[in-house]
Amino acid sequence: MSIHDDHDDLRLALDAIAGAGAGTARPEQLLRTVRGRVRRRRAAKQVGIGATTLAVGGALAFGAVQLVPRALDPGPVGPATTPTVSATEPSPGPDPTEPTQPAPTTPSTPPVEPVADCSAAGGSTDVDLTGLPEPAQQTLRTLVQAAAACDADTLIALAQRDGTHLNFGANDPVETWTLPDAEADEPVYEILRALLTQTSWAPYTIESADDAVVWPRVFTPENAEDDAAWQEAIDAGAVPADLAADMRAAGEYLGWRVAITAEGTWQFFTGGD
Repeated sequence: MSIHDDHDDLRLALDAIAGAGAGTARPEQLLRTVRGRVRRRRAAKQVGIGATTLAVGGALAFGAVQLVPRALDPGPVGPATTPTVSATEPSPGPDPTEPTQPAPTTPSTPPVEPVADCSAAGGSTDVDLTGLPEPAQQTLRTLVQAAAACDADTLIALAQRDGTHLNFGANDPVETWTLPDAEADEPVYEILRALLTQTSWAPYTIESADDAVVWPRVFTPENAEDDAAWQEAIDAGAVPADLAADMRAAGEYLGWRVAITAEGTWQFFTGGD
């Protein structure tokens, strides 16, 4: 189910809100009606993709999948060499009056080599781990590196292990991540990577897990009126600017978001209601 498919329904609700007159309280019944339509559309789509999901899922079930992204080949290791000692006098140190050149910086995370072609291929994998529990940090790294590597196997296996709630294919990981069909509607690999590297997380409470974090932070009530938080989601490609304006007028962010629990469980990756 594409987030853009929700756009028309959301606009219907907003038009109804506008027709209700200025100063009228937000009509929760209309929002529930919109959500009901979205669910019915998804149900219709799931009937059509059921057979494909079973066929592909059965084929992948026979293989064991590693839950870490493929590492780069370090290349051959040359023989060790013995340093030679010079008998010459030591050279004088640098002139303190001359400006020194700053040392070159390296990315905090080495680039990953894509194993397939997808929207996130070669993208940055640098993430902010500040304040995150170690299990959540590990899952965050795995997700970002798998997305940048276009590594469907890792994403499928992790989602199957954690029972991740996904937006497409009746919540089926195979349907959601198998390339190239996974990106027929939207660049989900890049959306996942960008959310985790370009937006800030916020604490989030889930019924099945008390402690979790969610990206982007605008999804939480505490950040729902924060201009910068909305812009982060737009810049990351999680929601178009015009749709973000509609969502904000309706009172909640319904764009793409991803959550990880403190225990490292990948809780959801979804867009829409």
